[in-house]
Amino acid sequence: MFLDASSNDVMKENVGAQKDDDPKYSETFKWMDQTVLILCRILNKYLMNHGRNTLFNWNEIQSEFEKIAKTKVYSFRVLKNKYDDQRKAYNLWISLKNGAIGIGWDASTRTLNCSDEWWEKKMQGNFKFV
Repeated sequence: MFLDASSNDVMKENVGAQKDDDPKYSETFKWMDQTVLILCRILNKYLMNHGRNTLFNWNEIQSEFEKIAKTKVYSFRVLKNKYDDQRKAYNLWISLKNGAIGIGWDASTRTLNCSDEWWEKKMQGNFKFV
């Protein structure tokens, strides 16, 4: 299930983490599509087992992630930072997609169908949409 680093997966982004709150030590983790999916599946399973009102036990999630992804992360903060970034992006996407009338969704290209005027208004109202 896990694709190794020699696969053709695209590197999505780098998320830095510090070990044991030591500012001298900084390590970068390379997120690939497959590792993001693994994290999502683990978080979904955790929520199904513990309920939505329970805080994540990031140490438990880290050990599960390392076991399934067959890789080490230097801190649970790497996983938490990725979760926080994905959640922000999802909320932004939902507000963009559902927040206006007159836009459409093209399932074949997986893009929004909007006029240039609509995009200009959105970009003026919120720089995050750029």
